[in-house]
Order: sequence, then C-alpha cells, then structure tokens
Amino acid sequence: NADGKQVTVSVQSNTNQQQPVYLLAYKNKKINASLMQISDADGNASFNVNKDDLVAGITHLIIFDNEKNPVCERLISRKPGAMQLNLSADKNIYSTRSEVKMNLISGSNNAADLSMAVYLIDSLQLQDDDNILSYLWLTSELKGKIESPQYYFNNNDAEADSALENLLLTQGWSRFKTEDFSNTNKTSFQYVPEMEGHIIEGKVFDKNSGSPAAHVRVYLSVPGQHFRFASAISNDNGNVFFDVKDFYGAGELVFQTAKQDSMYRVEIANPFSDKISNWNVRSLNLNDNNLQLLAHRNLAMQVQNAYTINQLNTFNQPALDSNAFYGSPDAKYLLDNYIRFNTMEEVLREYIPEIGVRIRQGNYSFTTLDTRNHSVFENNPLVLVDGVPIFDMNKLIAYNPLKIKKAEVVTRKYYINSLTINGILSFSTYKGDLDGFQFDAGTTELSYDGLQLQREFYSPQYTTAIQQQNRLPDYRNTLYWSPQITTNAQTSFYTSDIKGKYIAVVQGINENGKAGYSTTEFEVK
Repeated sequence: NADGKQVTVSVQSNTNQQQPVYLLAYKNKKINASLMQISDADGNASFNVNKDDLVAGITHLIIFDNEKNPVCERLISRKPGAMQLNLSADKNIYSTRSEVKMNLISGSNNAADLSMAVYLIDSLQLQDDDNILSYLWLTSELKGKIESPQYYFNNNDAEADSALENLLLTQGWSRFKTEDFSNTNKTSFQYVPEMEGHIIEGKVFDKNSGSPAAHVRVYLSVPGQHFRFASAISNDNGNVFFDVKDFYGAGELVFQTAKQDSMYRVEIANPFSDKISNWNVRSLNLNDNNLQLLAHRNLAMQVQNAYTINQLNTFNQPALDSNAFYGSPDAKYLLDNYIRFNTMEEVLREYIPEIGVRIRQGNYSFTTLDTRNHSVFENNPLVLVDGVPIFDMNKLIAYNPLKIKKAEVVTRKYYINSLTINGILSFSTYKGDLDGFQFDAGTTELSYDGLQLQREFYSPQYTTAIQQQNRLPDYRNTLYWSPQITTNAQTSFYTSDIKGKYIAVVQGINENGKAGYSTTEFEVK
C-alpha cells in the first residue's frame, strides 16, 4: 500500500537489461487495469495501481514479460463494503410448539434478495463458518479449507490485514493461461441462455447411414390439456433446439419428422448435466459420542416420512398460460353441445364449416377457409391431437370422435420460426392423453423431466390449543426456510418437539451488489 489511493507493485527479474514489462489486474477474467513499464538495467520495474480500479474482493495481478507471456502472479484483496443486517428474535428461550417472531432490520433502504434458515445446532450440525460474504469475496477464489473466514471481514486492524496477506500468499493459486487473456473480449456459451423456458436439445440422424442429418424439420410436442408445441430445423451438425415454454415436472415428449421424412430418427439429449463437480466432500467421521444423536435424527426422519410425507412433497404450482401456442382460435366447437356422430368425417362435414374434407383415391385431405382473404387454403392445415401433429389424415378420419372433447380452428396463416402453416385444426381429448391414438412409425415417445417445480417448505402452525395438543409428533430440526424474505419486516414460525439450541441465519445481496449476513440464536426448552 503506497498510500490511501494507490498500490505499488515492485517487480524484480534476473534479465539485467531494459525491456518492457506488463501488468494486468483482473478478476473473473475481466481486466480492471493494464499498465506497462520499462525495467531498469538491473531488471527492476515499479507500477502504481489506483485502488479505485480494483474491484471488491480478490484481484489477480499478472506480470507479463517482453514477449507478453505470463511469468508470475500475485493476489491482493480489497475488502468490500458489506450490507448491514440485524436479525433478532423476540425471546431468548421458547417452549415447544410456540411461536417465534424474527425481526430483520437493514441499514439501508436498498432492495435486497435475502434468504433465511433456522436449524438445530449440535455436534452433528455445527454453525457454518462460511457465508455469502466470505464466499463471494474470499473462499471462492482460494483452494482448500479456510478456517474462520469471517475473521478477515469482522476485523480491520493491522493483525487481521497481515493474516489476510499471509492467507493469499499461501493459499492463492495460479491458474492463468495465455489463451485466458488473448480471448478476454470474446464470449462463448456452452449452453444457450434459457430466457423464456427450457430449451430441449436433440440430434437428427439418417437411419441408413447413421450420420447426422442437416436441414431436417422436426416437430416436438408435450401432450396434455395445456399442450406445448415447437418446431425447428436441424443445423449443419444435425443438432436441433426447441424452446418450450412452461414445461414443468415430468412429462411425455412426442417428436417426429414429417411423413415424407420417415428415413430420419431423432435422439433427445439428457436434460441433466453429465459433468461431476470437482468439489471434495470431507470424509464422514462418526464416533461413539454421536450414536445417540444419529439415532434421534434417524427417528425424526422416519416420523416425518410416516406422518407428514404429503406436506413434505407439496410443490408451488407456477402460473401457466392456458392458451395454446396459437392464442385464441378463430372458431371453437365443444362437441358435447351437438348431436354426437360416429365418424370423424361426419363431425367435420356437419359441424366445422371452416374445414373442407376431400377424398382422392382413398386418401383424405383437408382444406381450410382463409377468412381474411376470402379464399381457401388448398394444402392441409396443421392438424393436432392434444398438441401432437398428425400427417396421415386417414388415421384421423378413422379415430373415434366420441373421444374428442373440443375442436379449435385457426383460419389464417400462422408462422412458427421458419414454418409457415396454412391454418390450424386442433382436437383435444377429454384427459389430454391422446386416448389411444396410433402414431406413425416414425413417431417417438419419450419420458422427459422438464423444469423442476419449487418445493413448498413445510412449517406447521400451532395457533390454537387443539393444534398444540395434537398427538402427532413434530420432530423437525429445521424449523424454517425461505428463499425470499423482506427487510424491515417480521417473520414468524413455530418450534417443534425437539429441544435444544437453534440458530437463525439470514444472508443475501442487495441491488447495489453488497452482500451481507446476520445470525441470532435461541433455545427451546
């Protein structure tokens, strides 16, 4: 530290000649400062770096030689400003099944994204030394286990600064490569950002040669009462991507190429990553002193699974768009409002005037009324059953109409990416499960996991005497958890039947990028 505004970086080398020396200061592959000096005849150089150019947390200082090759590294730290949080409970001691009121006060009015957890602390579950503040600005940049990382943030004296300096010198690690800096301004993504929904990835292959097939249109559907539909063309490598909105939980995918493209097969990629974390989990060390605690935890888990399994498996249902991808249809027919016919051909001819039925040499085809241009689309419309496209009109005509609940018609051109559709005829069964419809040979069904639903944390209420005297055991050791709480407000929950010491931890980050945390302890007797 040269003064309050600058840091002096001294460089020594054995070159014994004057030559350019370069200094880069970077964090997370973002360069914050770039300087150049000419070393003296003894191979020494000195740089002055403005502290305002160094972002909060750990900064990597890299020295490059005259050929711009990285030759050495040094880590320095600039302590960040923390978000001030104060968490407190209304009491220090509570009885079982009693209400706990937590007050959270913030030192500023800036909006913050905060989470809270309240759990039992004992020899099996200790208070975590790490938190969001120490992780963001310290431990995520260093290898190995950092003992008491909060010490470096809670103390601002010379001793703490010296300890931090020694920590960076001993546990800082060199990871730079020349290409890290040559591609600094280039951005590449292994996975495409999913802005509106889950992107399903697949690959198209030629059945005969087994090689990837380019420029093949693939249709993908998620059948159901609120079905999802997408279409895309494979790229030069045979890869195809479908942007599917509001696809949550486990479901069935139906994907296919057009009827005339039956020589292709489509493989859908695994939605889960096949990479394994390099995080080294500490070995589990059990001793005789913990046997009784382990037995209690085991019993508590069995009790919860026996009596509250339904509450533990409650999920928050997201707000889904109930409209089909084409929005509001131009015509809608609830077939139960009419006399039911025994053939699909009769239903189409008698009840759906927007669709014309033609038969040539035993093969059926449809025309769609183009109401905007007062004409008729000669080609088949996009025909769907529960969101699955049907290309063989004979199969649709042979389907039992008594299984159809409603029909919707779009009497205009519709565009999905590069796909142009001359009208849409969409049928829905009563349960949205296709009800026995037989697909073409090239159609494939696959069980697939969509976006995971958000689990609702189970926290029972004991507001009445009857609830408090309920004989069902409550063996929760995590009393409360919420991924989103509000500052300058009160949060309440109830204790369980397990006595002991509990800790409440709140942490997060505000809109200005400042992280913070706060803890408080109480006891249940």
